[in-house]
Amino acid sequence: MLQRTPRLLALSLCLALAPACNGDDGTTVADSDAEASATSDTASTTGTTEASTTTEGDTSTTTGTTGASDTEDTTTTSTTSDGSTTVETTGGVESACDRLGGADGLEALHMDFLARVLADDRINGYFLNSDVDGPALIACLGDQVSEALACPGADYACKSMQDAHFELGISSLDFADFVEIYAAALDDHQLAHAAVTDDDKAALLGAIAATEADVVEDADSNQTVYQRIGRKPALKALVGDVDTVKTFVNAVSGDPMINGFFTDADFVRLATCFTRQLASIDGPVKYGLEVDSPGPGIDDGVALDAPCVDMMSSHAGLKDSKDDSLITYFDFTQVLSDLIVAMDAATIAENDQLAIIGVLGPLCEDIVGDHPNDCPGNNTSITIDANGVNLAIPDDGYTGTKASMVCASLAVDDDGINYVEEVEVEVGINHPWLGDLVIKVYSPANKVITVLSRAGMSELADDGGGVSVEGSDLSAGAPITFLEDAPYDAETLGDGVNLGNSGIACQDDGRCEYTPNHGAAAAGSLADLAGELAPGTWQICAGDAGSADKGTLVNASIKLRKVKYKP
Repeated sequence: MLQRTPRLLALSLCLALAPACNGDDGTTVADSDAEASATSDTASTTGTTEASTTTEGDTSTTTGTTGASDTEDTTTTSTTSDGSTTVETTGGVESACDRLGGADGLEALHMDFLARVLADDRINGYFLNSDVDGPALIACLGDQVSEALACPGADYACKSMQDAHFELGISSLDFADFVEIYAAALDDHQLAHAAVTDDDKAALLGAIAATEADVVEDADSNQTVYQRIGRKPALKALVGDVDTVKTFVNAVSGDPMINGFFTDADFVRLATCFTRQLASIDGPVKYGLEVDSPGPGIDDGVALDAPCVDMMSSHAGLKDSKDDSLITYFDFTQVLSDLIVAMDAATIAENDQLAIIGVLGPLCEDIVGDHPNDCPGNNTSITIDANGVNLAIPDDGYTGTKASMVCASLAVDDDGINYVEEVEVEVGINHPWLGDLVIKVYSPANKVITVLSRAGMSELADDGGGVSVEGSDLSAGAPITFLEDAPYDAETLGDGVNLGNSGIACQDDGRCEYTPNHGAAAAGSLADLAGELAPGTWQICAGDAGSADKGTLVNASIKLRKVKYKP
């Protein structure tokens, strides 16, 4: 199991138990007085030792209030006639290291401590990640304690406390919980090792407390959403279960608008994975690096070989059991709405709610299976203007070619959302006989769409021949817009003017939006530009196929609705 226990994010809170761990370079800083004491002929102690020896054949024991800094003189181990083991000291006292059980005893203590940590939701988020090296953690912790106790051969060579806990965001609450858990483990260890004194425990816990400044980065326990909300226990309560009202799982399982997607859901696994996902926003949990549950009620439903899955994989092909539909953007927002209801019930502050939604929102495109371009950030609308270009349209010069027209150029930049979904075109033209005009749009890939072709005339070919009877005027001050599903057909441009050939379309009849009509030109609509790449130079071109009436392309603009994924 230790191989599967998570790393406390660089051996997080491995609880250095010796001031020696405070060296800037991670090396041991020895106490000169302790060294002098260790080399003296006569051992010194910091506590009062009382020794009692039983009669022959019984076990010899040593008890007292000796602290963790007691030195060790010559120690002999012998077996009495009844087969029991005795520890005798000559010229000194039994060391705290011995009282705690030596190397084997310390390993047992720390194994128990780690088991308690893994079972405690207050701080196990630092550990229940599969990149934790459990054996290394136990080894480093053992070395630290051994060095603090001056155990024979002790040598702490792991990272310094500051380096090991840098940028982990460990709070004062986290640290206090670790001390509490270690103290509980010590209490039980004392029951199995009667020689351990209260002073031994106090000395170890004092050494732990001395490392707080090197370990804690969030002294007020409020620098992250994770800490402000109440850490993993609060997130676990927020996510809840099917039967606990006003929790997230209860809400989505009972929401008739979306619960069809949860018909076959494993709600235990769902609750664990969503709790871990929330705890990974700015907390210690690493989503997707799950381990085997260390016990009932602790990250149930996941395992080292069955970790939580990324959003795209877990939702791919997921359908509503009620109508067989894929997840839509509406469905996604409904899930977030249910989460907000649960967060309100849990009295989570608005700024923290916004932070959580701000992280989950961008996951929309990984979750939505139907029209992911509807997700925020996956679509945008831009308008590119070419105003005041004042390009003279060659009178009676149109022959059906681009070369016979004047063109306003409009440059569109690459902003990462580059596929065209919808196009609108607006032109501001001064012309006294609009039936002469042909207007075309050219995409950067040179795809051409004719939006106006000789209004009022059923031309036989797109070559500029013939005369249109539509003599209404156009004015740049009353621009014409071409878009799909407009209320009027471009072939009828000017029909609404009731003032004969002196009226101005749009200005006089209020009919300013038209659906493109290609006339005798190649068939195609603005909808055919959907899927084109938007970046590059677009052109809006105008040609004049009649004599005597001259015009000017004054203004031109193109409005593009762009999407991230090809529609």
